[in-house]
Amino acid sequence: QFQDFDIFVRQHPLERVDGLASKNKYLFLKNYPNIKFIASDQMINTYDLIENAYLIIGHNSTALIESQIMGKNIVSTSSIPQIQML
Repeated sequence: QFQDFDIFVRQHPLERVDGLASKNKYLFLKNYPNIKFIASDQMINTYDLIENAYLIIGHNSTALIESQIMGKNIVSTSSIPQIQML
């Protein structure tokens, strides 16, 4: 369905603490050739990813604020029921 797009999934830096165990939960992404997984310990500049992205989707992330400041389209998800979409 999204075959015309390259999708990058950037692991949250705090997941670095869990090590290999947290990387394993992303293994299913290998089934999708246009989805690229970026582990939290990979030396990738997040701002370069944002700069080259059409859309940034995040879950309660400061990267979303930075993306918005950079003029990017964002989608914010939350599991906190008190947060209302404007």
